[in-house]
Amino acid sequence: MAEVKIVEPVIAAKKLLDRAMQSKDYFVYGIKNPKRSPTEAAISMADTWHAKVSAPETKRKWIENRKAAGDESWLAGLLGKGIDRWAPGIQLGIGKYLTFAEEFFPYMASGLATKVYTIQKRTLDDSIRRVAELIRHNASFKRKKRAFTLDELRSLAEKVSAASLG
Repeated sequence: MAEVKIVEPVIAAKKLLDRAMQSKDYFVYGIKNPKRSPTEAAISMADTWHAKVSAPETKRKWIENRKAAGDESWLAGLLGKGIDRWAPGIQLGIGKYLTFAEEFFPYMASGLATKVYTIQKRTLDDSIRRVAELIRHNASFKRKKRAFTLDELRSLAEKVSAASLG
């Protein structure tokens, strides 16, 4: 039987890192030129995804992996890569929050005015009823589904950045 030689793991890791650091143009090209619609591909896998995430084996592996990683690994990941991506991610995604807030805040205000504020708040039970009514009202909120282009996200982020506090 012929000897099988496999590259050392550290060399394989270095190769991956070196190539990834030089591959931004290829990455962007791949994103802009998919073989098929990523949305359609994801939707076509809905049953497969559901079966896999619902499988007892998947749950067992997930629990084992979380235990093995522990809090230190979670913290290292956040401090090592997550922190530096937090603000830029929020900056680009703030437009999605803005469009949500523009829909939800008036909806919530209408529930406060027509349902919650009509309930007295003299007793603890009154307060509980008020909160429960607001939760029920907010739970029935249906957001308009939509997609955003990169230009739209940037424009919305600029709108938020330009907002004046005074």
